[in-house]
Amino acid sequence: MKVTKIDINAEVIDIDLFTVFGLFNKGITHKNRLTIIESIIKEFDKHLEVSQIFNGVPVLNNMRATFYEFKESRKSDDIDNLWHVFESALELADNDNESTRDEFIKIYNVVSKQRGIRWNLTMALFWIRPNYFINLDRTNRSYLLNSKDMPVDFVEIIKPKIKNLPNGKDYLMINDSCKNMLSSDEFEFNTLPELSYEV
Repeated sequence: MKVTKIDINAEVIDIDLFTVFGLFNKGITHKNRLTIIESIIKEFDKHLEVSQIFNGVPVLNNMRATFYEFKESRKSDDIDNLWHVFESALELADNDNESTRDEFIKIYNVVSKQRGIRWNLTMALFWIRPNYFINLDRTNRSYLLNSKDMPVDFVEIIKPKIKNLPNGKDYLMINDSCKNMLSSDEFEFNTLPELSYEV
């Protein structure tokens, strides 16, 4: 199987966990996704059951599967920052309070300005904690902005905030608003994974 080039001259000096997830969460065949996941599990000598279903899991463009630029174009701390936002996101999802929110917002804002980062950051956050973080890929954004599907006041509030990748504070506001809205009885689905699956 031909694997995505993840750095210049196929020389991998460092990598972040989001890019590892991106190796199998991109537009490839179901069989190849399973092969990559099983190989990663085998490499780390883990005995885990591999899901056979990927419906609702957002995928990257095959040509943009890394969360960083190649060595000659990235800053020295870009990959470290990706690890930091990963760790901060886990901490926030597991222990949501003012301190963990502030820390997450701070590092999210740093990472969101890095080369190679676009809406893929929200997709990656969804991959690691799908019940906590919303995926704002094109499909979900289109759905959230459709007043036929969503309350008009909600659409009006978030519309200006998702013209471009939102900052950390706005991302959490959108995230919180969606979770609160889905927890009501107005929708056929009630969780972020169900939203991603249904749309």
